[in-house]
Amino acid sequence: MVLIIVGGNSKIAFSLLNINRKSGKFKCVYLLSQRDIEVELESAESRSVKFIRYAGLSNMLRAIDNILACHSVDKKVIVSSGTLSLSRRYSDKKILQNSVTSVLSASKVLGEDHLVKFIIVGSTLVFVPWLSRSRYKDTKLLEFRLFDMLSQISNNICYVACHPLAPASSHLGRFFSIPVDDVAYEIFEIAGLDVCPSKVIYTGGKLDRFVSRLFFAFSRVLDRL
Repeated sequence: MVLIIVGGNSKIAFSLLNINRKSGKFKCVYLLSQRDIEVELESAESRSVKFIRYAGLSNMLRAIDNILACHSVDKKVIVSSGTLSLSRRYSDKKILQNSVTSVLSASKVLGEDHLVKFIIVGSTLVFVPWLSRSRYKDTKLLEFRLFDMLSQISNNICYVACHPLAPASSHLGRFFSIPVDDVAYEIFEIAGLDVCPSKVIYTGGKLDRFVSRLFFAFSRVLDRL
């Protein structure tokens, strides 16, 4: 199997890389990033790991197309882990574009031969009812609604609703934050399955999952009002 990670400079990407180095589940891993890789890992020395730096959405989509073509007969899993933090400047055009990269790339590649699943790593903060409206929340809600539409026509896409990753920057984020490695292990297990276990997957312990489901259900009720 081949693992393609969009947002290859994220904390989750490096954690997934280390997990795969130990398990050997995926014979080849691609890290796609708009920035230079900032951390040198032992696993990066392996021929099974390839770094691709791209500039702009169109180049990213082209890079994914090339990878899919090179591994036309291999099973492939795409993890889009480029969720940007609440602290980023969402008034910036590039930030806004990057924040919906997941659903834009998913809409293009879903239905490709041997694409086992497309995993969007999202955020639970968009479901928190008392989080005031902002460009961040509006953008991530748009991402989720587009995912929801795509999930109606494909069973190969799922949304992992993540709590903020520790160490979080905001007070709210620190309260709900969970370790990066814990999230990465859950995503890696999902990536290794033959099918998506469900459309929306919640991370963390039992209490974390319960709170996430509660927020999600409440936000769906508000959408209908």
